Amino acid sequence: MQQHHTITALAPSTAAFAVVKDPPATAKRLSRFLGCLLLSAGAVMFTPGLMRAQQGQFQIEEASITDIHNSIRAGQTTCQQVVQAYLERAKAYNGACTALVTKDGAPVPAATGVVRAGAPIAYPTETVPVSSIFPNFDQYAGPPFEFGRMEPSISDPSAQLQEGMRAGIPDPQTRAQTVTLYIDKTAFRQALEISDEQHITLLLADPDGEIIWRERGPFAPDKGESLARTLQAKMVVVNTAVQA
Repeated sequence: MQQHHTITALAPSTAAFAVVKDPPATAKRLSRFLGCLLLSAGAVMFTPGLMRAQQGQFQIEEASITDIHNSIRAGQTTCQQVVQAYLERAKAYNGACTALVTKDGAPVPAATGVVRAGAPIAYPTETVPVSSIFPNFDQYAGPPFEFGRMEPSISDPSAQLQEGMRAGIPDPQTRAQTVTLYIDKTAFRQALEISDEQHITLLLADPDGEIIWRERGPFAPDKGESLARTLQAKMVVVNTAVQA
């Protein structure tokens, strides 16, 4: 029989919360049944970047100024590589994250904005019909809506800016990995012994929901090695039990 272990990542606060009757039981059920639990963006997951960090390579994500200084002194990275890493992240993440909200959802002409990381921001041509946000908009009789539109910036007329009403562009992959919980955060944190919301907490639970390993804060090679040892020891126990 194949055994599965739950890795639960808790990060700083999410949206609104309501009270549940039994937070400790809720916490245990979550650790038993959920895989990667993401309470807000930025939780630590096992990605190729983390694997590189475990192998002694420097990673810019979650790195403080002190971490960068120490890594440069240790020869794990250089000033040029740090700057390049930030440029690569800017290229990957500094795109447009909103679309214009228009009366009919008709597309708009292609437009570009200010230059970021060597390339201008490319805005989406697709728009969001206002009826998808306000289903009864056709019955609206109030002041005029300020629908979304593109306008030239004052400092550089060739660079366009989104103005008026906008809507966030959903990311299906992120949404699929995200679970929003409406609970009493204080009781939930107490049940899982999470001391604060300023640092990410990573928990490993066995199939019965018992926490067998925990860590907090940015990823570090020693934390990854500790988790690997725990997983390996647990797998040895499982394999022995199956063979018996």
